[in-house]
Amino acid sequence: MTTGTPNSAKADLKRDFPDWNIICSTQGGWWAQLFPVPRDRYPRENMFNAATADGLRAKLAADAS
Repeated sequence: MTTGTPNSAKADLKRDFPDWNIICSTQGGWWAQLFPVPRDRYPRENMFNAATADGLRAKLAADAS
């Protein structure tokens, strides 16, 4: 579970998923975007969204496995 500020949660996500661009809105939404998309990534998704940092972490972890 992510604790702390949105900035620390974003830093943790960037550390754990360095290829992804992590975005957090002031309204609390979270996104991860992989750009440019590596050729071997097709046809998998290159963008995920979640309501929380933990939700985004779960989606990125599931995608990595």
